[in-house]
Amino acid sequence: MDLPPGTADVQQLVFGLRRRPTFVLLVVTPQVVAHRDAHRLLASLARGQAVVLGGIENMAGQVCPSCGETTALFPPAPPDEAIWAQVPKLASVPFSALAAQEADLGRPVMVTRAVPQQVAAYEQVAGEVREALRAGGQRPGLN
Repeated sequence: MDLPPGTADVQQLVFGLRRRPTFVLLVVTPQVVAHRDAHRLLASLARGQAVVLGGIENMAGQVCPSCGETTALFPPAPPDEAIWAQVPKLASVPFSALAAQEADLGRPVMVTRAVPQQVAAYEQVAGEVREALRAGGQRPGLN
């Protein structure tokens, strides 16, 4: 379930439903404000039974459509404010205008494979999540 940032009522309701194990993937952009929101969510999750599987850095740069190089879109959060000391970073996913255009046409990057950097990041996350779920979320560095 994709939730908006912060610790609003929606998150509290979702994490209050304890019928099933709750596994969480945090998604943050590189900026410090996103990491601050994620820290608040982590504090809320620490009071419950949710298992944080890891984090994904979204919009971690932009892929140049001409040369394929990735350049920064945002200044990164300073290490003392980033969530990566608490949560393992599973992957960094760069923004791609090509992938965005293709998605708007109903052609997701995992089907077209047009942006290798994104495909590799998503495959990395899928593998990490698969292994964590097989182990019931009990993997070193993930709790």
